[in-house]
Amino acid sequence: MVLVALTYFQSIILGIIQGITEWLPVSSKSMVIVAGRFLFGVPLDQGLFISIFLHMGSLVALIIYFWKDLVEVWNELFYGINGRHLFWFLFFASLVTGIIALPMLFLLKNILDAGDSYEPLFTMLIGVFLIIVAFLHKRRKVTGTDTTLTKKKGAIAGFFQGLSIIPGLSRSGLTISSLLEMDFPVKDALKLTFIMSIPVIIGAEMVLPLFHNSFQLNTPLLIGAIVAGVVGFFSVDYLLKVLENVNFFKATLILGIIVIILGASLAL
Repeated sequence: MVLVALTYFQSIILGIIQGITEWLPVSSKSMVIVAGRFLFGVPLDQGLFISIFLHMGSLVALIIYFWKDLVEVWNELFYGINGRHLFWFLFFASLVTGIIALPMLFLLKNILDAGDSYEPLFTMLIGVFLIIVAFLHKRRKVTGTDTTLTKKKGAIAGFFQGLSIIPGLSRSGLTISSLLEMDFPVKDALKLTFIMSIPVIIGAEMVLPLFHNSFQLNTPLLIGAIVAGVVGFFSVDYLLKVLENVNFFKATLILGIIVIILGASLAL
């Protein structure tokens, strides 16, 4: 698969979308795919891989922003300092995520490689999954009080994180909901869901070239990833505060309906 030649402007726009929506429970992957398709004519299959690559910028922003927590993981792993047992929580979350997500990613590739005939249905499914996530926001429980980290909790959160490989299913939306159901306080749930994404993004970037030997990095795409990182880093504080206090039910519901309409338009 040879990626479409995005211009610098197109890459920057997609990078901005990735940088902002990475922190919001609306599936940054889906927003990049849909924006690429309807703004710049990027086929959905290529949009999927462009969105995965742009997460490289978000990864850098995450590592810088949560560096203290990563130091804690390092100390637990190499110096035997138990702390909150964050390492084992992340290990089992990442393990289960990989078991769930990797086969589904290859399945998605095969479906999208089948041709343009799948684009209307696939786009509408993204909208349907956004609506599902919207109702998860609606029933979000009141903040809990349990801050203990266990292997079991990590595995459960990892299961829902793995499902988010499906475009339209928000990774943060699913994992935050699962952590809140396990009685985590909102602040802890928000923090954990983004720390959980760090090893997952690293894994996704490692397997990305395996999907096709002709996958190549180009300068505009690299610029897009840099923009995603810069925008993500400078917007994280504000957007995390928004996440803590705002219910995204209506916004995500409307977004899902719009995406379904856009998908239906492809069939006309």
